[in-house]
Amino acid sequence: LRAEGLNPIGPFSIVNALKPIAGGDSLALLIKFSPSFNRRSQEVLTLVGRMGSVDIQLSGHGVSPVVEVITPGSEKGLVEFGHIFVGESAKKELRVCNKSQFGLDFTVEPAPQTLLPSNLDGSLSFAVAPREARVEQEAEIAISVKFAADQEQLHSHLALYEVKVPNQPGAQRVKLRGHAWSTPLYAVLEQGEIARVDRIKNEFAFGTVDDAQVSYTLRGTLDGDGTATLLVGSCTATQGGTFELSDVNDRLLVDKLSSPVKAAGQEAVRISLKDPGLDRAGQYSLLCTLHWGSPGLQRRVRVLLRKGLNP
Repeated sequence: LRAEGLNPIGPFSIVNALKPIAGGDSLALLIKFSPSFNRRSQEVLTLVGRMGSVDIQLSGHGVSPVVEVITPGSEKGLVEFGHIFVGESAKKELRVCNKSQFGLDFTVEPAPQTLLPSNLDGSLSFAVAPREARVEQEAEIAISVKFAADQEQLHSHLALYEVKVPNQPGAQRVKLRGHAWSTPLYAVLEQGEIARVDRIKNEFAFGTVDDAQVSYTLRGTLDGDGTATLLVGSCTATQGGTFELSDVNDRLLVDKLSSPVKAAGQEAVRISLKDPGLDRAGQYSLLCTLHWGSPGLQRRVRVLLRKGLNP
């Protein structure tokens, strides 16, 4: 007995060896279907013996695994932790949904060439668990992500992970982002970046406050209407504070010069040009002083805004 007709590199293969069959006897033939593509496959297996041959129609449909990773928030693929106080932590959850008709194993791994942020004790700033699991058909499983940092860094903590499923083309990427502060109050621009003071030293006239008294600098642009938004918040649920604005450029308007900030709350300050039609291009600055706890505890943040100028 011999077999003919199967494509040697096709999806169908005979698992067990063929052997002579005595009269009145039978042989169980094991045929394996291992598709490499998401499509229907058909082949004809011909079994040939001394007395003749028989054709067997083989058919199968390869189905790719369908897995979706759902992250919290409106931006797909992003887990945003916001602002936390150094020594505290925040937890978020993402979901791995299996829309296939069969169970799947998956892993959560750092993306290639990604340097994960770490703490002074060597632990990772973002802890992901579980890192591998099985999700049954038409079911989902929750992945817990914890953000805990033991040091402040002016830019955000960022990590990029991939959710990998065997035989699924391409991995689904998930970005983790959080900001850790060493003080309970912080100030950021809604659209802008944080820069160390020495990065832009002597670029602007800073007013009456010496650079040495400024903790960090916010740099952004005024939009087409000549406006920007400053966000002042508390990164801990146990302490709030106040802020005040000073050294405001005489061409700028702010809708509040000072305000209390509730614990874990945030205040928005609208900054605008007095006459956006006349002030077509320029650079402007103001100072934001954060206060909390005992008298004298404060942090100063310089805000630098451009309009109509190249960065």
